[in-house]
Amino acid sequence: MEIEIRREDLSHVDCGGAYREVKAYIIIDSSLSPFLQRQSLIHEVLSLHLDPLECSQELITELAHILAESLEQLEQ
Repeated sequence: MEIEIRREDLSHVDCGGAYREVKAYIIIDSSLSPFLQRQSLIHEVLSLHLDPLECSQELITELAHILAESLEQLEQ
């Protein structure tokens, strides 16, 4: 992960002294089926937002599958 540090006058912002901006680039394998592409995207987004120390990869994988299946049902 690349970290860039800047200093700015944040005295006009209630941020506790600092804030972060996060950018994520998620690349999906285009050779996968649409369902697996959706599931992979959901998995990566969940992994990005859930604390890896408190949430196992198995749980994230399970949640991604459930969400992808639910979206597929919605589209029918």
